[in-house]
Amino acid sequence: MRRNDWILLAALLALAGALFLLLRPGGAALEARVYHAGKEVATLPLSGAGEFVWRDGGEFVRVEATEGGVRVAASSCPDGLCVRRGAIARAGESVVCLPNRVSVVLVGGEAALDAVAY
Repeated sequence: MRRNDWILLAALLALAGALFLLLRPGGAALEARVYHAGKEVATLPLSGAGEFVWRDGGEFVRVEATEGGVRVAASSCPDGLCVRRGAIARAGESVVCLPNRVSVVLVGGEAALDAVAY
């Protein structure tokens, strides 16, 4: 490769890096909203530690908020996908427990881009 090829390659890599930084997911969320069957049942600020437990008979979902993130710590659902999802921290992200009809959505800050069109 010639010297100019290396310069072109470096410029393309720098452009790709800049686009990656500009189009990365949204900023840090400010609060987590917990919904059951589409109705908001709790709001947890992400400025400190907090916990919310939703119960209905034998069903339950325990949501833990820490500074900057939230996760479903325990659930009575049979597959436990919501627990294995882990912590989320960016605005627009969510965790859903379908068997219990509970969802946790992060709001505030910058929302992540779904798509970019020109």
